[in-house]
Amino acid sequence: MKKLCALATMMVIPILFTMMIQLPDLALLISIFFPTAVIVAGVFFLLGLAILILGNPGGGPGTIGLPLLL
Repeated sequence: MKKLCALATMMVIPILFTMMIQLPDLALLISIFFPTAVIVAGVFFLLGLAILILGNPGGGPGTIGLPLLL
């Protein structure tokens, strides 16, 4: 679950930035027509972001903390 969230975050960030910069109308359309998908993606994005910054609290395998990346 944690790895899935981290992976989703890494995939969502560039897409999000690209959409916001190049295609704001498309992003608006998607958020209107697929609110559920946007909410689900947002939840996974926030979870992944939290895991990315804080790292795995258990400290087990798959820990992705910011200190590890830096």
